[in-house]
Amino acid sequence: MNKFPQCLKKSSIIPIFKSGSISDCGSYRPISILPTIAKVFEYCIYKQLLNFFNNNTLLSNYQNGFRSQHSTVTTLLFLNDYILKSLDLGYNALVFFLDLAKAFDIINHDILLVKLKSLYNFSCDSIAFIQSYLVGRTFQVLHDGHCSSEFTSLYGVPQGSTLGPFLFVIYINDLFLTKLQTVTPSCFADDTALMSRINSFQTLDDSITDFSSVLCWFRENHLVLNHDKSFFVNFFLKKNFLKDTNSLKINDSDFMIVDTLKYLGIYLDSRLTYKKQYKCLYRKLYYFLKMFTKLHMLPVQIKDLMYISNILPVIEYAHIVYFHFNLGCFTKLNKINNRLLKFTTFCNDEHYSINQRLTKTTICYLFKIIHNHYPSYLNEFSFSRPNSRIPFVNNYVHTTKAKLSHIYYGTNFVNHLSSKHGLNFFTEKLSFILNKFDYTFSLLDAIN
Repeated sequence: MNKFPQCLKKSSIIPIFKSGSISDCGSYRPISILPTIAKVFEYCIYKQLLNFFNNNTLLSNYQNGFRSQHSTVTTLLFLNDYILKSLDLGYNALVFFLDLAKAFDIINHDILLVKLKSLYNFSCDSIAFIQSYLVGRTFQVLHDGHCSSEFTSLYGVPQGSTLGPFLFVIYINDLFLTKLQTVTPSCFADDTALMSRINSFQTLDDSITDFSSVLCWFRENHLVLNHDKSFFVNFFLKKNFLKDTNSLKINDSDFMIVDTLKYLGIYLDSRLTYKKQYKCLYRKLYYFLKMFTKLHMLPVQIKDLMYISNILPVIEYAHIVYFHFNLGCFTKLNKINNRLLKFTTFCNDEHYSINQRLTKTTICYLFKIIHNHYPSYLNEFSFSRPNSRIPFVNNYVHTTKAKLSHIYYGTNFVNHLSSKHGLNFFTEKLSFILNKFDYTFSLLDAIN
């Protein structure tokens, strides 16, 4: 059987208002409702495809979306380390952040099927099955108790599906086969960052040539770039090579150079201070602080639950990426968190100390990086000589900023655990290390 059942290709679209004019279709987010049995069926297909691509190492390591051991945090750590290494070598790090318009909705079915055959050697039956899954899908719009007539989808992968996102990853995977001389691409699904190092007009021209090649690849694959939401950020320490430049022209289009930009939920700035990210976090926490003050009559158990389910996830999203970049802001964050904890039963519980939780997360990440449970691009640790009391040796860095890299502080952290606590990252279990460590040494100590 090489056909996907037609009855499982019908979906209902419910428009959810976001913002703007209620008469503008662009102000609504379409939520797709698919048959439950279709998702079960798709999951079986997805696991087979995933195993095939993983077993044959077909997916680029720099595509981080919809894959185990990859996440927005690993993507951001890699971006941080690339920038810090560039700055330490005396370069500016020029990063082109690309935004694709309706990327999942405009996938060209014919191009995808050709890629499956020519790049990944899919059999004719497999291609026929994927084609039957994509072609002939219908949907209806449900709104305010009314139902529209049926429409047929001509492009894209189905929203809300289990298989659709992975098909998009396959579709964009050969971007990493593009011959680039100076630019390193990194993706989380359709969120793409093109990273390059510049210190002269020649290196800038070389980077622009590579940027142009990537945009040509998008055009050839019928993916539309949202020019209004695609920007450059030039990261620098002392000398801004693009100080007097407001935009760069790529393929006859001008793209603005901005100082601050939000990428994967985190605000990045050209000096890597993360001040705007901290301010955004403060604003969210002050909202909860105000709520706790007004709702002081709530049972403390409810406040405990609110802290764990609503506040901690906000504080801890990607905190290993940026908390240690600005110690002044980190100190203020600790004070706000302590004020929040006073409304709960966790007030005197060190387990909810931001510093201790950050240290625990650091240990978990370093352990998983060293044991290759995270992408290999994060594991650039340098082993020390045999029979040494410390497992790693720290490479010399020229700038203080470079010490914020997880490679630098990770080396110090692992060496401290080994020499002072007798904890071996290579032979001990993670749970044993977490239980034995006394948390007197933190990530902030490892930077110094």
